[in-house]
Amino acid sequence: MTSSVASGPAGWHRLHPLSPAVRAGRLLVAFALVFLPTFLGGTRGAWDAGIHALAVALLVGLGFVSWLVTRWRIEDDDLRIETGLIRRSSLRYPLSQVQAIDTVRPGLARIFGLAELRLRMGGTGGSARLAYLPVKQADTLMKASRPICPWCNQPRDPSGHACPRSNGHVHH
Repeated sequence: MTSSVASGPAGWHRLHPLSPAVRAGRLLVAFALVFLPTFLGGTRGAWDAGIHALAVALLVGLGFVSWLVTRWRIEDDDLRIETGLIRRSSLRYPLSQVQAIDTVRPGLARIFGLAELRLRMGGTGGSARLAYLPVKQADTLMKASRPICPWCNQPRDPSGHACPRSNGHVHH
């Protein structure tokens, strides 16, 4: 199966650059609730404010590194996801074994036009997760990951596939 998803060098893709911010959204809100009184109240010293700012900067830096070392591509009939800086991980998920594909769009992802794809595999019971992609790219990857109809070679629609080669009858 070939991918119709626009690709970068050697077919590799990165998650959206705002992915770390969306993933850490709840944590950033919690930090804001905890640290905001320190910054606004001024009752603590500059040392405390500096430690809080350093903690936030460290989290932002770790999120950036996580984004930088995560990449994915469709290779042959597999989805391949590589992650890790010190301990590299390269996982392959056969598209022929995809049992379900879910699109998840929490609040911050909706605001930025992003979506998370969750793939569940049949047989092995594994799962893959790409958080977060632009919505159009997620939709394209989701369509490319669907099983192919043996009669018309088009992706099957999960709600029923109207195959033109079988006189338009819907096959489930």
